[in-house]
Amino acid sequence: MFYTKLKSKFLKYLADLFFVQIIATLTSMPILIIWGMPLSIMSLLGNFLFTPIMILFLIISSFLFFTEIVGIPNQFFAVILDYTTEVIEFLLSFGSKKWLIATPFSSKLVIIFIPIISTIILLNNKIKFLFLKILIATLFIIITIGYLKFSNQIQFQSIFLDKENKLLLQCDENKNITLIDDGAFNKKQSIETFINFELTPFLIKKFGTLEINQLILNKSSIRSFQSALELFKTFQIKSIKVKINSKKLNEKGWRLFYRLKWKTLGENLKFEEISETTEKLTLQ
Repeated sequence: MFYTKLKSKFLKYLADLFFVQIIATLTSMPILIIWGMPLSIMSLLGNFLFTPIMILFLIISSFLFFTEIVGIPNQFFAVILDYTTEVIEFLLSFGSKKWLIATPFSSKLVIIFIPIISTIILLNNKIKFLFLKILIATLFIIITIGYLKFSNQIQFQSIFLDKENKLLLQCDENKNITLIDDGAFNKKQSIETFINFELTPFLIKKFGTLEINQLILNKSSIRSFQSALELFKTFQIKSIKVKINSKKLNEKGWRLFYRLKWKTLGENLKFEEISETTEKLTLQ
C-alpha cells in the first residue's frame, strides 16, 4: 500500500514537473526568437533532466557555503558537490549544434501567438490526456516555425557588417551565405561577444539559418582563427578559405591555424589555404 502511494506521488511529481517545463519552454520561445537566439529541439528534455540536478546542486552548494562560514567540517558536501558537477558536465558533453533551430523574426504577432495558443491547448479541459495535449501543441509549434522559415523569402544581398566595411556578408536566393573577413575580426574587443550577441542574432533574425556556406579569412591572425573556431560552435560551416601571411603569424597563431584546419578536415569539410602572394579572396 505504501509503495503504491509513493509510486503514485512520484509519477504525479514527474507529470507536474514536465508540465511546468512545457510552460516555461513555451514562454521563453518568443523571447529567444525576438532576440535572434537559436531554439533547441532538446530544450524540453534538457530542462526536465537538469531541473532536479540543478536544485540538488544549489542545495549542496548552500550547505557547503554555510558550513564553511561556521567552521563545521564539510568534506562530505564537497565530495557530493564534485560528483554532482561531474554529472552535469557529463550530460552537457552530449550537446550538439545540430539540435539548434534558427527561426527568422518577421512578425511579432505570429511569434506571440506561439505560447498563447499552445498554453490554451495545454489547459483545455476538453482534451483529457496530457500526451494528446502535448502532441497537438507540438504540431502547432512545428507548423508555426515552418511557416516563419519558409515564408522568409530572400533576394541576393551583399551587406557590410561593420562600419569600416571589412566584414562582408553575401547571401543568395537559396540562403547560401558567404562571410568574408578583411580584418574586422582583428579589431573586435571581444570576439565571443561580437559573434554570439551581434553576428549570430543578425543571421538568425534576417535569414533564419545556422549555416555558413563559405567562410573566407583574408587577414590571417590569432583573432581571425579564434573567430572561425567560435563560429564553429554554433554554425555549420561547409567551406573555409584562409589567406596565409606567414611573416605575421607567431607560434600561437600557427597553433590556432592548425587547430582550425584539423577541425575542418576532421568534420570532412573543405579547407583551402592560399599563400600571401595570391590576390585577396572574394566571392566568385
